[in-house]
Amino acid sequence: MVTEDLAQQMVQTSFEYTHGENELSAVGLTTSPSVKVGPPRIGFIYPQITRIYSDEVL
Repeated sequence: MVTEDLAQQMVQTSFEYTHGENELSAVGLTTSPSVKVGPPRIGFIYPQITRIYSDEVL
Protein backbone atom coordinates (compact mmCIF):
# COMPACT_ATOMS: atom_id res chain seq x y z
CA MET A 1 0.00 0.00 0.00
CA VAL A 2 1.39 3.39 -0.93
CA THR A 3 0.03 6.91 -0.68
CA GLU A 4 -0.63 8.88 -3.85
CA ASP A 5 2.16 11.36 -3.13
CA LEU A 6 4.71 8.50 -3.13
CA ALA A 7 3.36 6.63 -6.17
CA GLN A 8 6.07 7.89 -8.54
CA GLN A 9 8.87 6.81 -6.20
CA MET A 10 7.21 3.41 -5.79
CA VAL A 11 7.19 2.94 -9.57
CA GLN A 12 10.83 4.04 -9.79
CA THR A 13 11.90 1.32 -7.34
CA SER A 14 10.84 -1.26 -9.95
CA PHE A 15 13.38 0.02 -12.49
CA GLU A 16 16.57 -1.95 -13.11
CA TYR A 17 19.44 -1.00 -10.83
CA THR A 18 23.01 -2.24 -10.79
CA HIS A 19 23.86 -5.08 -8.43
CA GLY A 20 24.31 -3.74 -4.94
CA GLU A 21 22.62 -0.38 -5.62
CA ASN A 22 19.91 0.42 -3.10
CA GLU A 23 16.80 1.34 -5.12
CA LEU A 24 15.16 2.97 -2.11
CA SER A 25 18.08 5.35 -1.65
CA ALA A 26 18.20 5.95 -5.41
CA VAL A 27 14.65 7.32 -5.39
CA GLY A 28 15.02 9.27 -2.13
CA LEU A 29 13.28 6.89 0.29
CA THR A 30 14.64 5.93 3.68
CA THR A 31 14.13 2.88 5.89
CA SER A 32 13.52 2.34 9.57
CA PRO A 33 13.85 -0.84 11.61
CA SER A 34 10.74 -3.01 11.77
CA VAL A 35 9.39 -4.14 15.12
CA LYS A 36 7.70 -7.42 14.22
CA VAL A 37 9.45 -8.56 11.02
CA GLY A 38 13.09 -8.76 9.91
CA PRO A 39 13.15 -6.51 6.82
CA PRO A 40 13.15 -2.75 7.39
CA ARG A 41 10.09 -0.66 6.61
CA ILE A 42 9.88 2.50 4.53
CA GLY A 43 10.78 5.12 7.11
CA PHE A 44 8.21 7.87 6.96
CA ILE A 45 5.08 6.26 5.50
CA TYR A 46 4.39 3.63 8.17
CA PRO A 47 2.43 5.95 10.51
CA GLN A 48 0.24 7.10 7.61
CA ILE A 49 -0.56 3.55 6.54
CA THR A 50 -1.24 2.49 10.12
CA ARG A 51 -3.63 5.39 10.53
CA ILE A 52 -5.48 4.58 7.29
CA TYR A 53 -5.71 0.89 8.20
CA SER A 54 -6.81 1.60 11.77
CA ASP A 55 -9.54 3.98 10.62
CA GLU A 56 -10.92 1.37 8.23
CA VAL A 57 -10.80 -1.48 10.74
CA LEU A 58 -12.29 0.44 13.63
